[in-house]
Amino acid sequence: ETFVRARTVSVMMEMAERVDRCFRAGALATGARVKITTLPGYLPLINDPHLAELYRRNAEELVGKDAVGHIRHRGSSTDMGDVSNLIPAIQPYAAGAEGSAHGVDYVIQDWDVAVLTAAKAMTWCVIDLLAEKTKVFPSKSEARKMIQGGGISINKEKVNSPELLINTS
Repeated sequence: ETFVRARTVSVMMEMAERVDRCFRAGALATGARVKITTLPGYLPLINDPHLAELYRRNAEELVGKDAVGHIRHRGSSTDMGDVSNLIPAIQPYAAGAEGSAHGVDYVIQDWDVAVLTAAKAMTWCVIDLLAEKTKVFPSKSEARKMIQGGGISINKEKVNSPELLINTS
């Protein structure tokens, strides 16, 4: 069993065919048989440039320009790649963790940076989108004023601060 990852679907398909030919050649060279079944895997991530720019601006406002970077294509894959091939999406990463990704030594060292600050940046993106793409709020500042004035409710509870932490338990 194997899988191929690539930056685009067309390159992924082309490379998958090459890998299949290698398996066939190996079987032919050794006198073995090979049966290849192609199954869909994770599609490449497409970070929407508009959403990425919104996130970058909000993250810079929270942690400063020097603390925000940009990662182009990564070799790893998640189901977020599948989602991003259907609708505009981003998969931002945040600092605050140490150890090997998916390893037993992986641990969140700074909860505020890894979780809360990242969630604030995403929440601010939602506010931006509501102000820019809908008629819900005429501007980002009006959205924040509405929140601070108690004009927004989540699950029938008033939200009084853009810094509100929502407990899902």
